[in-house]
Amino acid sequence: AEVIIDTDTTLDYDVSDSVRVIAGASPPTTVQFLEPGDADNITVYDDSIVNMTAGYIGGYLEGYDSATLNVSDGFFGLGLIAHDQSNLNVSGGSTELLYVYDESVTDFSGGYYELVKVHDSARMDIRGNAEMEMLSTSGTSTMDIFGGDLGWPEASGSSVITIHGTDFNYPYGPIPDDHGTLTGTLSNGDPIDTLFSIFSDASIVLAVPEPSTVILLAMGALGLLAYGWRRRR
Repeated sequence: AEVIIDTDTTLDYDVSDSVRVIAGASPPTTVQFLEPGDADNITVYDDSIVNMTAGYIGGYLEGYDSATLNVSDGFFGLGLIAHDQSNLNVSGGSTELLYVYDESVTDFSGGYYELVKVHDSARMDIRGNAEMEMLSTSGTSTMDIFGGDLGWPEASGSSVITIHGTDFNYPYGPIPDDHGTLTGTLSNGDPIDTLFSIFSDASIVLAVPEPSTVILLAMGALGLLAYGWRRRR
């Protein structure tokens, strides 16, 4: 059975079925998924929005068309998936699989997702408290990494993974080896010490932090120097 939602709804109970969210008479439809919400699967279409702040989905949460999925907490039994031109904003939650396809866009800044895959021409930014065991890109997809607890980056096809930071054990630019170990500091200050693999025409590129990040790091260093100077006096 399937429950179809086409009007703004709060799901904070056991649905006991799969849920399909579609645009209603006055789109976008917005669904708030809260504790103790429980559903088999949730599939989101059109330009509808799902905000998941807690709860349990036994299978998948999937976005199609230009849907938006905002996940700040909760658990998925099978995975979190973005298709077409959907938008995925992940700041929490956990599951085994985070898959991104087609031309979808993902901002991944928190939560634990064991395997992260970016396919086709999709793109993903990884920041902050994101945690994973392994990540991979394929097709013409792009990924920018600014922070997080990274797994094993693996780039294939003609995809590009750009890692922003300092003090890398390789020079800035494309890494010349097809496999090895990368160490350094990501642009938000997180350490990186991970294996990597590069296949086909793909590349992993090391880049300096964004200008705003450099300014913040410099201001922090100046603050520490000033603090040390005051203590000595």
